Amino acid sequence: MTVRLLEDLNPDGTARGLFCNANKVDIDRNFPSKDFKPTLRHGLSPLSEPESEAFWRDVRAFRPDLVVVLQSAMAGPFLDGDGPSDAYGMQFVSGASSVDDRWTLLGDKGYAFSGSMGSALGTDLGIPVLNLRFRRDQDAKSVAEALKAGLSSLASRS
Repeated sequence: MTVRLLEDLNPDGTARGLFCNANKVDIDRNFPSKDFKPTLRHGLSPLSEPESEAFWRDVRAFRPDLVVVLQSAMAGPFLDGDGPSDAYGMQFVSGASSVDDRWTLLGDKGYAFSGSMGSALGTDLGIPVLNLRFRRDQDAKSVAEALKAGLSSLASRS
């Protein structure tokens, strides 16, 4: 198994404690999905931001079998997915919930996120995307334990 890690897709936003980059664009809505709609918040065109363009170029060259995204959320922990991700999601939650029984797998939300990474990779290209959402106030130790157990469960998948 080959694993490639990207520490932070939005370092400008992280440094400022915001979800958008220095250009005030939500990086996770700046991908070339079939449903992309240009707006100031999503960018005037797909991949208009250097962060999303660099990630897209890299992920397309790497051609992953699975993309795992770690994010914080007000609620959580939970997992939602895009594309053909349900089996991976169930496997991750099975492992993660062995150390933290709060983990749940959310089903299809019933609506698309225009220009999202999940729409572009998961829905349009068929690459499973797992969005792991940790509670913003969750302690780092429980996050690390759940992540290790969930990823170990995925790695053991036959």
